[in-house]
Amino acid sequence: MKTAQILCALLCLNVAAAMAGGDALAESDETLQRTVSYADLNMNDPGGVQTLYQRLRIASRSVCGGSTQPVQHFANQQCVREALAGAIARANIRPLTRYYSHRTHPSARAAAAIRR
Repeated sequence: MKTAQILCALLCLNVAAAMAGGDALAESDETLQRTVSYADLNMNDPGGVQTLYQRLRIASRSVCGGSTQPVQHFANQQCVREALAGAIARANIRPLTRYYSHRTHPSARAAAAIRR
């Protein structure tokens, strides 16, 4: 079955809670994960790639949680970015990696457009 794993270590959330003056989560080496299936998607179709990317983003947010506290919110966003990047790297799907790269490095897109 075609699946991708989303992993998020809780350590970054412990640090953020402590910095915000809140109670830190229990010290743990626990890693949360979600499995995302893409068996129904065609990775040669841009729509399939975009759908998988969205599924991975949603799973990353689910694993990393959310907070309205500024410092915790920053840590959660960092967790989402790292979880998403890790899942895409582990999935090792060239069209997905390319899509992610174009979304996260807009300057590379602009440079490519200028060279044309």
